[in-house]
Amino acid sequence: MLSPLSAPRLRTVEELRSAAREVVGESTGEVFCYWNYASVEEPLLESVHRSGLHLRERAGEVRTVLPRTVLLTPEIADFVDWHRACGFQVGASAGLPPGAMLLTDAGALVTTAFDEGCDYAWIRDGRVLEAFRALARMLWGRADAVVEAGDQSLGATDRKVLLMLTQGATDRVIARELDLSDRTVRRIVASLLERLGARSRFEAGMLAAARGWV
Repeated sequence: MLSPLSAPRLRTVEELRSAAREVVGESTGEVFCYWNYASVEEPLLESVHRSGLHLRERAGEVRTVLPRTVLLTPEIADFVDWHRACGFQVGASAGLPPGAMLLTDAGALVTTAFDEGCDYAWIRDGRVLEAFRALARMLWGRADAVVEAGDQSLGATDRKVLLMLTQGATDRVIARELDLSDRTVRRIVASLLERLGARSRFEAGMLAAARGWV
């Protein structure tokens, strides 16, 4: 059990922001973050965003894993776009543990309560950090890469195919309506699913609509 001295609690947003700046600013290696909430009102993502200058100035990889469902949220899509523009990596997963964590070689900020709000512990214990690094490797290994959430570089045909996907059209119906071969439609759909990070046509339609692609 960690004592309050080894794992001080962060109960305000300002305390969390300050701690995030410090653990990122002191780090020279990888930075990992996972966040498993439904609302952007939970403050860790904003704290990571405010540390952006420190992230861009330092070496090492920056990786974030988000739940697949929140990619439908416009604010999360903006966060993903910002991450990608900075050259960071973003993954999506359907199997994240509750809460959130920011992990660097200088420390970890971890939720101590699973309701939305600010209740984090700041952990520096080396043994605990090593366990968190193993967790980070596992979560990243299970995540799927996310394409740029705000990408608008779709051709007219791609956009029409996406629109019909949101309406539940089959490949054969799309091919007939757009005067394309079945093979061409399958190729376009496969490419769109890959770009969206979607696992099904239905999910692709939802993600595309949420991001303003159609």
